[in-house]
Amino acid sequence: MSHPLSAFRCGLLLLLLTAAAKASPISAGIWYEFGFDPVHFGASGCQPEDPSGVPCRAGIRTVNLGTPPWTFTSQSPVDFIITDGLLAGDSFQVLDFGSRVGSTPSVARSGHSCGLDPRICVIDPEMSHNSFLLPPGNHSITISVNAAQILGEGFFRLNPVPETSTFLLLAFGLAFLACWCRAAVKCRTASKVASWI
Repeated sequence: MSHPLSAFRCGLLLLLLTAAAKASPISAGIWYEFGFDPVHFGASGCQPEDPSGVPCRAGIRTVNLGTPPWTFTSQSPVDFIITDGLLAGDSFQVLDFGSRVGSTPSVARSGHSCGLDPRICVIDPEMSHNSFLLPPGNHSITISVNAAQILGEGFFRLNPVPETSTFLLLAFGLAFLACWCRAAVKCRTASKVASWI
């Protein structure tokens, strides 16, 4: 004998577990896709990850974002890279906890397309893109859109920025290695010359 209330609880638990499985943290080194249209204020996630989001066209080697804001914590500074996708003409303002971080430049609505590969779009001079340095700590990103199209996609990525001390340590290590190799070559050459005499 089943109880309607037990069946409802099981269904609700299953729904919550399914929703939790779709949620994914924002990580460095991955291109994330967001969408926009006239119905949404600003950028939204892509369906089905964001059930009330935009039906995005699939980006090449990208991960669809869920519902904004998109949050992450970084232990070191990160380079936040954002680009428009598909058709030229859209531009964006990036907000962190509601404060403006920066914006991408306005570009002509020319009908030019970079496709749906963010690696191509981010280097295309006809597409709107930019990067911003975010400090270590907690971040809550939202994106305001100056849309030129009815429906569109954009992409962002986080790249870790090595700290200055890391660069210095690497430089000293490489300098030491170069000196050591040079000394070893000189030592071998001197011993060969000595054996000839």
